[in-house]
Amino acid sequence: MNPLFTKTNRNSGHLSIATLAPMVDIFTILVIAVLRASSPQAPLILPEATMELPISMQETIAPELLVLDIGQDGIYIDGFRITSRAFWEESDSALITEVYQSLQQQAKTQVKIRVDQDVPWSLLSKALHTAQQAGYQDIEMLVISNTSL
Repeated sequence: MNPLFTKTNRNSGHLSIATLAPMVDIFTILVIAVLRASSPQAPLILPEATMELPISMQETIAPELLVLDIGQDGIYIDGFRITSRAFWEESDSALITEVYQSLQQQAKTQVKIRVDQDVPWSLLSKALHTAQQAGYQDIEMLVISNTSL
């Protein structure tokens, strides 16, 4: 005989409706947690796995811009490696020529600069100067928010 259609009494050890109520509460809490943690923005993808951005707070969603990343090993534009970081840290030139040429080839007018938290200010200022010289007037800096962790 099929156990689904058999009559059971309360002492048989099967789950009753009252024992399912806490499970519904847990499911509701999980749904709320997932919705709270979700974001309309695409997940942050960095070109280097070891790259760590400084922590900051942003209340609004940033528009999709051209992205200039300065990681521990290299300098990237939209995820493609352009040049070495170490060379430009030691260089006396204020203009990063490979980045300048690549930025001029882009059709966008705004650039977002993301840097590893260990990047020295001298290299960051070179990147800012290079973006300005390439004609970008709207330059945004991005760091990881506490709320995105």
